Formats: sequence, structure tokens, C-alpha cells
Amino acid sequence: ARSYESDPSAQSTARALRDGRAHAEEQRALGRPVGRRCALAGIRVLAFKRVPDHMESGAARRSLIGDSAVAMCLLCIVGLYVVHAMSFWHYVNDDAYITFRYAARLAAGLGPYFNEGEHVEGYTNLLLMLLSSAAIRLLGPAAAAPFAKLIGLLAGAGCVVLAFLLVRALWPKERPGSEAASLGSAGLLAVLPSFAINSVSGLETTLFALLVTWGVYSGVRTAGHDRMGWGSAACFALAGLARPEGFVVFGVFWLCS
Repeated sequence: ARSYESDPSAQSTARALRDGRAHAEEQRALGRPVGRRCALAGIRVLAFKRVPDHMESGAARRSLIGDSAVAMCLLCIVGLYVVHAMSFWHYVNDDAYITFRYAARLAAGLGPYFNEGEHVEGYTNLLLMLLSSAAIRLLGPAAAAPFAKLIGLLAGAGCVVLAFLLVRALWPKERPGSEAASLGSAGLLAVLPSFAINSVSGLETTLFALLVTWGVYSGVRTAGHDRMGWGSAACFALAGLARPEGFVVFGVFWLCS
């Protein structure tokens, strides 16, 4: 029984069995024999962990419709976030130009220095600086600000999706309201003005948030295993390159997990 309860498809199986019982009651009301058919269906579920086709199809169809509706809601929330963030597209944080200066010097082959001959590290967002340097090298200095804004916008959209997935992973499956809580968390992030404006500020704010959230989500997905997943470790490593405190966040998460 414990093995059956821990099966990932236990909930869909239970739904299908409820459909089967409803079907049996319907057949019984019509005066048709159903005992042997239901017994064989139960043996098939418990022995082979497979729901009979006539039971499975209805549950699978309803599950597919429900998942499609949730996916459409999430897509609308992401669209709302994009529109919200684009309303601040004109804004660039003045600190972003420090990063662009270092990136432009590196792209020109002069090293990641603000002034030639002054070997001073005046940036704390190595990952974004390197990405911006590559964009400047390929597209020219004028591409630095739009590129950094686009990175922030895409990272922010990723954060909205990960907020949905993280709450869904943490919410106990036996409790109702999982989809509502997951969509609510994503929606709350999408309409947060401070998150929207920092998405297009030209800084590494949402890129860092994306990598930390992705690392936590990957870690939660691999919870119970002997070691943290490679995906989680890679995300936290990149988060440490995006912001120095990323390694501190990794340490806290590792201790808690």
C-alpha cells in the first residue's frame, strides 16, 4: 500500500478509480452485472499500475483540459508582465553605464578596466559584463543598453514562470488550491512595479533573481536524493558570477536542504 501511495500517478489513478465506481453505479442502476468487471479492473490497477482504458480516457481528458487552462492562464500572466515591464523601457539606471564602460573596454581588447592602465575592478556583475562585452563586440557600443534590457526582460519572464513552478512544487499535492496559489504567486510578481522597472534598468537584478530561483527550484525537485542536482549547482554557480552574494545564498540553501 505504501508503494502504491508513493507512485507519482497515484492521484490520476485515484481519479480514474472514482470514475470506474461511478460507471459501476450507473451500470448497476440499469440492472447490469458489474462485479466481475470491477474486480478485474482493480486487479489490473494494483498489479500492473495501469488504469483500464475506459476509466483512463475520461480522467486523462479532464486532466489535459485542466492543464491547458492553467497553461493559458500562465501565458496571460507572462504577457501581462511583459506589457508592464515595457512601460518602463525608457528607464536606464545610471549604474548600468559603469558596466557598459567596462564591457566596451574589454570588447576593444583593453581589458575589463574603466581607464587604461588602472587595473581596478569596479563592477560586481561579472556575468552581465561579459555578456554585454560580447554584444558590443558583435553589434557595436550602441547595443549595450538594449541588450542588457532584453536580458533583464527575458530573465524577469523566467522568474514569473519559476514562481509558478516553485509554488506548485512546494504545495502539498493532497491539499486543494495548488493551481490557484501557483498562478497567484506568478500574477503577484507580474504586477509588482519595482520588479517590472528593475527588469529593464540595464542591471543584473532579474538575471540574478532568475538564477537563484532556478537553483532553488532545481534543488527542491531533487530533494530526498543523496546529492544536490547538477542543474541546481550550475544555477547557483552562475548566480555567484552574476552577484557576489550568490554564493552566500547557495550556502544558506545548502544548509537548509
